[in-house]
Amino acid sequence: MSGRTIRARPGAPTYTYYARPTTRPTPASPGHPATVQVREDTLLALIAREFATQIFGPDRATLLAAQIPATPADTARKDKQAAKLRQRLRQIDTIEDAHIREIQTLAGLDPHAPAVAAMRSRHLARFTELEDERAQINTRSPSPPAPPTPSPPSSTTANPYHQPGNVPFSTAR
Repeated sequence: MSGRTIRARPGAPTYTYYARPTTRPTPASPGHPATVQVREDTLLALIAREFATQIFGPDRATLLAAQIPATPADTARKDKQAAKLRQRLRQIDTIEDAHIREIQTLAGLDPHAPAVAAMRSRHLARFTELEDERAQINTRSPSPPAPPTPSPPSSTTANPYHQPGNVPFSTAR
């Protein structure tokens, strides 16, 4: 909070923290309070929850990884892996095209000949293998999936106190 002073006012069971502007500027938006007061127990509960989930929680490694930029070596490794996967997909396309040409050649032969039936079944089996490999490549990501984005504390999903009518602090003008 730039340009604001945060002070603590002792109360009966707890402290109340309030922020008041150091000067009297006009509010940034209409309806924005000039002063915000928050009870200490409410503030500590919110901070404790953030520490429990963001810093000490089970997803702390993925949340931290989302904030650390990738190194050039990581980027190069991911680009190399993606290039290999694209090359393999091109190879699969070429092989499948060759299989299709062979099957088209077989269409002019006697369909009941044992060699033709055996060749068709082999082509079909190999084509199926290639399509399965293509599906695996398409579902495999060259980079790890993006970690979940934490909700900001002011989000209504992350902060139950931010529901309209359920505000545990006062706003004074």
